[in-house]
Amino acid sequence: MLLYWVWLSEHPVLTNRQKNTLLQHFADAEEIYFAQEDKLESLDPQMRAALSDKDTKNAEKILRDCAGKNIQLLSIGDKEYPAYLG
Repeated sequence: MLLYWVWLSEHPVLTNRQKNTLLQHFADAEEIYFAQEDKLESLDPQMRAALSDKDTKNAEKILRDCAGKNIQLLSIGDKEYPAYLG
């Protein structure tokens, strides 16, 4: 779901490198969002603490704003996402 991709991409604490590391360990952003504590044990404490923040208000606002402006967002998981950008 796009909400979780926006949540992950806009996460205020995680660096892009950390986000990429997470995407190597999990199938997608939704799996990262709903990951149980035992699945996060191998991550460093800062990443585990950051992932405890499940607030999606900012992501929801971004999605509303984009919808209001007729802007379509694509995640790297979308089939429409250009292969050369992945």
